[in-house]
Amino acid sequence: MLAESLKRAFIIRKDDFVSRSDAGQLVPERLWKIGRTDDDKLFNRKKRSDDSEFVIDVLIDSSGSQADRQAQVAAQGYIISEALSQAGIPHRVTGYCAFWGYTVLQRFRDYEDPRETNERIFQFRAYANNRDGLALKTVGSSLMERPEKNKILIVLSDGKPCDMSIQRPGTRQPKIYDGEKAVKDTAYEVRRARNQGIFVIGIFVGNEEELSVEKRIYGKDFAYIRNISNFSRIVGTFLRRQIDME
Repeated sequence: MLAESLKRAFIIRKDDFVSRSDAGQLVPERLWKIGRTDDDKLFNRKKRSDDSEFVIDVLIDSSGSQADRQAQVAAQGYIISEALSQAGIPHRVTGYCAFWGYTVLQRFRDYEDPRETNERIFQFRAYANNRDGLALKTVGSSLMERPEKNKILIVLSDGKPCDMSIQRPGTRQPKIYDGEKAVKDTAYEVRRARNQGIFVIGIFVGNEEELSVEKRIYGKDFAYIRNISNFSRIVGTFLRRQIDME
């Protein structure tokens, strides 16, 4: 369903459209404006819709708080990736967690990988902690290096940025990343990515009591999906809206 929705959106974008112009095919009904108004757009011109390319990053929270819904999160990531592959949209899928003071990014597929690579998403495992702000910053920075004009970042998370790091012997203990500090840091990185021109969508996969935090981080551009049967429709609505706006 999601793949077909995206394909239709791109077909519509490629259609020719007619705009008012100061050259082209004369429209007799506008001739009365000569000498009466400053409007010199007396013609119609057929143009081809801007077929600017899109590139999408999918970032998946792999922290231990996702363990109870590990299979569902993997399925959601796979649905998005499979649909994007079928629609011919380059995309990358990455999981992230924080472990012993390091943020670990696991790349399940890269932008130009073949469709069968999507199966790697089922290697998704939930463990350790998560520094969402750093993961967003890192993935967003490399996304900005892509040549495509239109960039989208989809984040599947539970709205609980938290890294209560376990200290290793002989190493420096990183600062605790939790509560208001973690929420503000993640929200800042979302705003920063958007200011750079990346359209950021938050897909909430957590418990309902964390919903208010997700709203603070992602604002109006987030989706709460209670039932996976609605997943394709809701995600498709967000993506199609962005495709139509560009």
